[in-house]
Amino acid sequence: MKAERVRAAQARRSKDEVDIDRLVGARLRERRLLLGLSQQQLAKALGITFQQVQKYENGVNRISASRLWDISRRLEVPIEWFFGVSGAKGRPVPSAVPDLMRRETIELVRNYFAIPDPELRRALLALARAAGGG
Repeated sequence: MKAERVRAAQARRSKDEVDIDRLVGARLRERRLLLGLSQQQLAKALGITFQQVQKYENGVNRISASRLWDISRRLEVPIEWFFGVSGAKGRPVPSAVPDLMRRETIELVRNYFAIPDPELRRALLALARAAGGG
């Protein structure tokens, strides 16, 4: 019965609405992972269940404006970031989700920012640029 109501509600939404919900959810997941947060940790910070975070990330449940405001504050990004636009210009920002979602990328970023010495971080960045040909 509940599953039927969910399907019926989704069927009433336009393709554009569903696409936006999925985009916002994917960006939520991307940012959460970059910060090294579990769904449980984010849910606790927001005062909701981890299942609700899962539904947001999968685009199953829509995120209200007030909830998106709270999420943006907790994840330290402006609200427009979730829509893939930059600042007031409203230009699309290509998402790097495939590369950023890889476990090794997330580990690299977390460990890089865990280095307390700024000189050492700069040296590591220079090494990575040289190794990557950039």
